[in-house]
Amino acid sequence: MLLSIVMVLWFTRSDWNRKVIIWAVSTFVVTFTLEAVGVATGVIFGKYTYGPTLGPGLFNVPILLGINGNYYLCHCFNFNKGN
Repeated sequence: MLLSIVMVLWFTRSDWNRKVIIWAVSTFVVTFTLEAVGVATGVIFGKYTYGPTLGPGLFNVPILLGINGNYYLCHCFNFNKGN
């Protein structure tokens, strides 16, 4: 997954502008916050935990999951453009 994210960043680097960076940071913060609150309270997605397999984390949530939100949303928007 990390390799895929690096590839997306590399191949889209010429399209970056201030709006894209703000969107990416905002998406990371919202996604990571939802995961952190969910893990801590069990309210949002139910009771669950993450193990060490997904790499280093903060507040018992792998940092990769915040990046993952950007990855999925980017693909959703690109898929929608094709229709």
